[in-house]
Amino acid sequence: MTKAAEQLHLVQPALSRQVRLLEQELGRQIFERTHSGMRLTDEGLILVQAAKRALFALDQTVEEIKPRQTDVAGTVTVGLLPSTCDLVAGDLVNAVRSGFPRVRLRLRTGIAGQLQAWVATGEIDIALLYNPREHPATEVIPLLDEPLFLVGPRGPEAEWGDYEPLETLAGLPLILPSGEHSVRDILQRACSVARIPLNVVAEADDIPLTKALLTAGVGYSVLAGIAIAEDLLANRFVAVPMGSPPLQRRVAVVRGTSVNAPLAVSHVTEVLVKKIKSVVRQNRWPGARLVDFEL
Repeated sequence: MTKAAEQLHLVQPALSRQVRLLEQELGRQIFERTHSGMRLTDEGLILVQAAKRALFALDQTVEEIKPRQTDVAGTVTVGLLPSTCDLVAGDLVNAVRSGFPRVRLRLRTGIAGQLQAWVATGEIDIALLYNPREHPATEVIPLLDEPLFLVGPRGPEAEWGDYEPLETLAGLPLILPSGEHSVRDILQRACSVARIPLNVVAEADDIPLTKALLTAGVGYSVLAGIAIAEDLLANRFVAVPMGSPPLQRRVAVVRGTSVNAPLAVSHVTEVLVKKIKSVVRQNRWPGARLVDFEL
């Protein structure tokens, strides 16, 4: 009885009481108590066989009702940030095609504020974005925290340590996104508190454009690790965490809270979450740390 209670995650007295109540309801003993333990009576054996048949029938019914992957169909619109497309888009499309062949993906890109607004209005079904705000029409699934990096052209490695304090920015020409971008917002808030002036020589919301300006030697930038993952592997730029502790932002999946959402949206959400976690565990997302959260 004690071992059974442990497997059922119950305390032993509670399980013993349930057995007594069952015996009272049946008007028969289902266990014979002996000095060496317990064994089923003839009536108990009959009950066990009947219970097995009932559970088997229930499992079969669940399998018949539960939709198969090939039954899941529809169009799901997923919003991605430009910086995440290289690492996420291909894996997501391939996984959905393989697992749910009747689901059609429609991909859109935009900045975080746009993507969350589109989810709230139902224009898109799911979005991968940064620092989402609470909204009654959306559900937030936190995935990871990632640091922001000070990024520059090859050359200044000898001058940089394991990280660079915010004060370093005061003396650098900066290429930053516009005020609507999450990186710019985080950076300006931190520098405003620390009273550090920013010398912004160019604004660029497009990641490839920012990289082109970096390569041309126009200045330095502050970017998330995922935006420069491939560039760091190719040694195109040098990058160190910005601040101590590093400035960081949260990456989350956001989807609508409508109770009438298609089943395909739930399945694509699960695929997207698994793919992001896989990228992080494979160390393909620089500096990222997974958040302990389950769907």
